[in-house]
Amino acid sequence: MREIAGKRVIGVAGFKNAGKTTLVEKLVAELTGRGFRVSTVKHAHHSFDIDVEGKDSFRHRKAGASDVAVVSRERVALMRELRGAEPPSLENVIAMLSPCDLVIVEGYKRDTHDKIEVRNVELDHPALAGDDPTVVAIAANGSVQGAPVPVFSRDDVSGLAEFVITHCKLKAELPALRRAGPQDAQSVRQLTREVYAKWIASIGREPWPMTADYESASVNHWIDLYETKGRLAGLIEMVPKADHLLIENVAVAEGQQGKGIGSMLLRHAEDLARQCGLAEVRLYTNARFASNLDYYKRRGYEDVQRSTLPDGGTTVHFRKVLGIRSV
Repeated sequence: MREIAGKRVIGVAGFKNAGKTTLVEKLVAELTGRGFRVSTVKHAHHSFDIDVEGKDSFRHRKAGASDVAVVSRERVALMRELRGAEPPSLENVIAMLSPCDLVIVEGYKRDTHDKIEVRNVELDHPALAGDDPTVVAIAANGSVQGAPVPVFSRDDVSGLAEFVITHCKLKAELPALRRAGPQDAQSVRQLTREVYAKWIASIGREPWPMTADYESASVNHWIDLYETKGRLAGLIEMVPKADHLLIENVAVAEGQQGKGIGSMLLRHAEDLARQCGLAEVRLYTNARFASNLDYYKRRGYEDVQRSTLPDGGTTVHFRKVLGIRSV
């Protein structure tokens, strides 16, 4: 792995409809959830415009401005019109980025940085791995035989993230968590009820986490809290067993979802299990919570058992056998 402009870089490359953008999106969420600062660079093969006709910035550019900067309290955008000039090199683009732990580059498949090849085995695209020594792994949606580099399922975001962390020699401080006490029971209950309320219509009742006794759980279980800007953003409730760690509840505040907090909380539980010498983590969810089923599978959890609930519903039991953490 070589650095570009003083930054660690990994590419995500492949042909059209291979699934590059979806994989980049998932990797960014996974890695930021583990505490890394990630920036991205996307190469477009066609004319594109991120501006909207009628906006002031659009009018500035159309009037002939070369650079237009738009600045607010939330973000800064800089648009540069090349007007026939050569586009900047990847190195020059990366040099413009703020300090970060990793830059993920989508496209630029002929540049010399290390890359993960994204392959859709249903399409007749030529392989990059083997012919291109900069391809260091493959993410595919099916079996790849005789590959010269490690192969991952395109949905195994956790495994791909581990590979990237190891390959790029990343280190990060995970967000600080604190153990809940009885004084936190009300805030735990409130967040849990807010998060699980959306499932009432699906199962015709309140999911059990909405009715749990959190005064008791805060004493007898491990409930670890993630707070940001003085507010509770997420929590994970765990119960250590003789041979595994059971996750009873994972909840992320509505306004904080999509930022990798759920992945960070699961990773936290897995690390705690390892520290306790436990070989696996288990959890369960209602079969009607379709997005939950997909979420846990993407993070390496295996559907191992199904049981019937008193109301006729189904509980899906998951487990994840833990390996040794590489970093």
